[in-house]
Amino acid sequence: MKKDLPNASWAFIDGLSIDRDKMIDRSMWAINYVICKNSLSNEKLAKELGMSTASIDGYRRGLRLPKIEFLLFLQEKYQLNTEWYLYGRGEPFPDIRSKYPDICGPDLPVQIKSADGGVGEEAPASAEARSAQIEFRISDALAMTARVLESRTSYATALYLNIVHFDRAVSSESIVSKCEEDLRAQGELLAKMQARLDDLESQNKTLTQEIRELKGASGDCPPIALGSEHAARTGTDE
Repeated sequence: MKKDLPNASWAFIDGLSIDRDKMIDRSMWAINYVICKNSLSNEKLAKELGMSTASIDGYRRGLRLPKIEFLLFLQEKYQLNTEWYLYGRGEPFPDIRSKYPDICGPDLPVQIKSADGGVGEEAPASAEARSAQIEFRISDALAMTARVLESRTSYATALYLNIVHFDRAVSSESIVSKCEEDLRAQGELLAKMQARLDDLESQNKTLTQEIRELKGASGDCPPIALGSEHAARTGTDE
């Protein structure tokens, strides 16, 4: 029996090769994993998201498909793998295959270009290979991105979700870079202020030493107040 799916947020995946029932099952597993691993409750998770506890409870019981925003939240904060969530491929969360092999799906083979320009397949890439930088032209990337998004296939869905995630990541990095730049500027200013303080302190020590030397030369005696009897004669006195 099909589950009731009133959530309109996933309307654009209609007709694509994505099994909604399996997505709901994977949602239930992912939410339970996050809550148990992080010692959360429905109330705490709902508070983090700014949503109702009833919604979280409904997701955990498989009554409805979670909203896309909920998926993005799990992806950003708890590293949920969208390939696993949508298609059952790979691990739902990093490095849990050994503990939960039954819930994990197969890794995708990596396509590579041969010397003659053909495309072949290799075994799933290592973490180092997956993190390697790939050179590309922006114009080519934009053209390919538009072609995939306009295809209305399952690949369009996965690409869209990743674009949203990467856009937020880049925005966050820009903010962090700006903060680091401001901190560097503040650090330079503080260094200049500290140098000025050190210079003033050095001058103060020099002046203090000169005052001590002057006092020593005068026997360290206070000045003597002179009365009228000590005044110099002006020639007008009788």
